[in-house]
Amino acid sequence: MLAGLDDVSWENLSHALGKAENIPGLLRDLRSEHEGRRAHAHEDLFQTIWHQGTVYEATSYAVPFLLELLSDPVLPDRTTVTLLFASIAAGTGYLRVHAARPELEAQWRKILAKRGTTFEAELDREARIVAAVREQSARGIHLLLPHIDSDVADLRIAVAEALPLYPTWAEQSTAALRRALDREMDPEVRSVLETSFRSLSAKSPD
Repeated sequence: MLAGLDDVSWENLSHALGKAENIPGLLRDLRSEHEGRRAHAHEDLFQTIWHQGTVYEATSYAVPFLLELLSDPVLPDRTTVTLLFASIAAGTGYLRVHAARPELEAQWRKILAKRGTTFEAELDREARIVAAVREQSARGIHLLLPHIDSDVADLRIAVAEALPLYPTWAEQSTAALRRALDREMDPEVRSVLETSFRSLSAKSPD
């Protein structure tokens, strides 16, 4: 389990809080027998390889190991790890979240200019990161589909937000969302389901 984890040059990769050399230990701790250690790993991974809807350079390297963990039938805290993966699969670039309004974009243009780069160059860099994350995440969408019926509302939301981003799964995702809409009672979750269903329907060749 997790073979090759130490072959990744994590120290040369970054996440939301800096260098990513702590990621191998956190991923291993997801399988720990100690509940406290697992909880610490969950918290830290939700602040590093995914943070407030955004993904980072190290994220795409972590995803294959998350998928391997999720393939383990005795993985503890499976719902939490699935939520992490679903959140990553739906993640986007930092500026897409934190510079979405014109006044914030203007601020970030000034910040990036002082760093010797441009807003457009940073958007392009982030787009490449997101593309790499989605390329890896696409291998695990089948693991998310059953969780559209999870008892955990946050997980249902994360799965629904992720599904429209993976067009090769459009047929299965549309069917899963349609079934979920037939029984969803939570208005917040239902709103996300409806948005995702409309998005997939708009992309359908039919």
